[in-house]
Amino acid sequence: GGSKGSAGSTDSPSPKDSKATMCSVEGHGGVVCEEPWRTFSGHTKDVVALSWSKSQFLISGGMDQTVRLWHVTKESCLRTFHHTDVVTCLHFHPEDDSLFVSGSFDKKLRMWDAAKGEILHWQGTEHLITALTLMESGPVVAGFINGQCIFYNYSREDGFQFNTEIDCKNRGVSSRKAKKVSGIQAVRIVATSQDTANFSARNSMFRKSPSVSSKKSAEIVREYVLVTTNDSRVRLFETDGYACIYKFKGATTNKLQIAANASSVSNHIICASEDKYVYLWEYDTDQLLGTHRSSVISKIGVHTTKISSYEAFAAHDDTVTAALFLPYNGLSVSRGQAEKQGKQDKTYVDMKEESPPEDDPVLASPLKKSLFGKRAAKSNGLKESWQQSDHPLYDAILITTGTDGHIHVFENNSISSTL
Repeated sequence: GGSKGSAGSTDSPSPKDSKATMCSVEGHGGVVCEEPWRTFSGHTKDVVALSWSKSQFLISGGMDQTVRLWHVTKESCLRTFHHTDVVTCLHFHPEDDSLFVSGSFDKKLRMWDAAKGEILHWQGTEHLITALTLMESGPVVAGFINGQCIFYNYSREDGFQFNTEIDCKNRGVSSRKAKKVSGIQAVRIVATSQDTANFSARNSMFRKSPSVSSKKSAEIVREYVLVTTNDSRVRLFETDGYACIYKFKGATTNKLQIAANASSVSNHIICASEDKYVYLWEYDTDQLLGTHRSSVISKIGVHTTKISSYEAFAAHDDTVTAALFLPYNGLSVSRGQAEKQGKQDKTYVDMKEESPPEDDPVLASPLKKSLFGKRAAKSNGLKESWQQSDHPLYDAILITTGTDGHIHVFENNSISSTL
């Protein structure tokens, strides 16, 4: 069963009342402005895939068989990467933003050098590629129309090397009737030694985030893959034994290219749905942070935990196409708020006007050095101190999109135990 209700305050505007539900955080101005900061034009047909780099580059893939490279400080397209068929998915490398991988209807994975504008390696596949991700540890995970996910090890020297494949389907379902993989997200969990000693605490788990620091000597890192399929299921796979740890049920994802997303600061999954609702699940951190997990997996296998308990709220008048938690590094003082305070918003400073500290790892971007010669000014992001609360979703900000063409922003400003 599940619980369907409202998000945050019950007197928030409904989707019928306005084109977008504006959200503001007390003392910090608007989180999302109605007026776009930048509109990128260049594709001649529908855009179907987007990916951000850690240094504010954006790549877009479209049905015009191209991938285009942009940056928030530049109006025009920086580079175009041509394909032989429709581009279905793409992803920047999480550490080296001079690399990105693309998938296409021509059944090929391509690893691109964005700085040079050339293909480094390509990998042919048997089935149509419908989703992919690039993990921080190196592997490329590709999802296919037949419900399979294939893990490829990748290096600049050896290119794509097959590792393993997993079937994302229910027991008893034949491979011929398996449903398309519509979304893949790499989930990297970083826990300190203290966290694992007390891993039953609800807030002891978090994914690595620019706003959260921890000592490397005390870190325990585990990687997982969150897979959404068109059988209305979301599955969390580990990358040690490639077992399905969790299966989340509730959302309707039978037709569209809908992808679930994991929270960057709590143990929650969010997913859009074709029934106009947004669904959220909470999972047990004990099962992910157990210190003897690897040995148990190798000896007796893993039992998949099925989670059918959820919270949900109506977000749009029609199908919800995407839903995600606003990440900490997505929070920045709005342009209007910055001007009002008489301060310059560093998010939008032209990268040629100011150089950051030489030791700034985030801004030491190979792609920026190649294309612009200088590194961008550092984003003026909000600190996490204003989000402190006992509840992991307190002050969580959710962004949703729908087939009605609207973007809605929700803030959970209730301290109750439910969203």
